[in-house]
This record gives sequence, structure tokens and C-alpha cells, in this order.
Amino acid sequence: MNLKRVAIAVAALATALVVTPGAAIAGPHDNANATVSGVSGVDANDAGCATGFFCLYTQGWQNGIKFNLYHCRTYSLNNWNGVGSFKNNNTGGAQAQFLDRNYRVIRTSTPVESVDNFDFSPVWYVRAC
Repeated sequence: MNLKRVAIAVAALATALVVTPGAAIAGPHDNANATVSGVSGVDANDAGCATGFFCLYTQGWQNGIKFNLYHCRTYSLNNWNGVGSFKNNNTGGAQAQFLDRNYRVIRTSTPVESVDNFDFSPVWYVRAC
């Protein structure tokens, strides 16, 4: 009789796992709708990250859409839900910062740093200098 109860419980659990939607898993196109407030994105194939800029890419390895951040201010990131990349081509020792929803620093990037796979999921803002 116990075997029958176990079989029913397993069947119920299996049904729940199949029917119940789970959390979204980050994939290569999760930043497809990503934007940066006040900055127009350009195709990443349009030249590299120019000297003096901090560049964000919607995909890894500096692919996808590129956002060229130049002015020393805090930018809002919208719909950055997965892996992208960045290149810090700032000059004069200017460091860029990645901030969470409460403006706490998650990571600091030094000039001439390039990261090919960076998880933007916890990042809500970027300070370009």
C-alpha cells in the first residue's frame, strides 16, 4: 500500500514540475531589448570603443548593440537581464562603476579593462567615470 502512495506522490510532483512555470533562465539574447537612458545604441561592428569612452555591449565578446558612454554621469540601464560585455576605454585614470538598484557599487572597472562576459542582471545603473 505504501508503494502505491509513493507512486501517486511522484506522479503528482512530476505533473506539478511540468505544468508550473519556473523562473526565466538567462540566455544569449536576454539583453535584446536593452537600452541606456539618453544614449542611442549602435551596431557593435561600427568601430571599436573609442578612446575616452566606456562602452557597454548587449552580448558577450563585444557583440550585439553597443552603447558609447562618454559624459561623466550616472546612466540608467533598462532591460539588461543577462550576459553582455564592456570595455573601459576611459583616460586619465577615470574608473567606471556598476551600481545596483540602491546605487550601491557592485563592481569598479579600471581604464583599459575589457570584460567579454559580464552578467548585467544585478546592474541598474552605470557611472561612466
